[in-house]
Amino acid sequence: MTPETRDQLAYAYSRAWELAKGEPCTVTHDRGYFTIKYPYPAHPRRVTAAELIKGLAGLLGPHHRHELWKDRDEAFFRA
Repeated sequence: MTPETRDQLAYAYSRAWELAKGEPCTVTHDRGYFTIKYPYPAHPRRVTAAELIKGLAGLLGPHHRHELWKDRDEAFFRA
C-alpha cells in the first residue's frame, strides 16, 4: 500500500466516523498498522488496514459497501 493510499484510508475513516457519530476521531499509520484515537476516554485502538476497511464499511452502511470494496480492490492491485 502506498503512503498516499494509507493517508486516504485514514482520512476516509476519520471523516466517516465524524459523519456517523458527530464527533471527530484521529487516525494515524505507522509500520503497517493504523491507530485510531477516539474522542472519548479510551485506549487508542491499533488495527490492520483490513480491519480499518471493515470498520469503514460498517460506518458507511450496506448501500455503500460495494463501492468501498471496489476501491479497495483497485488500490490493492495498484500497490
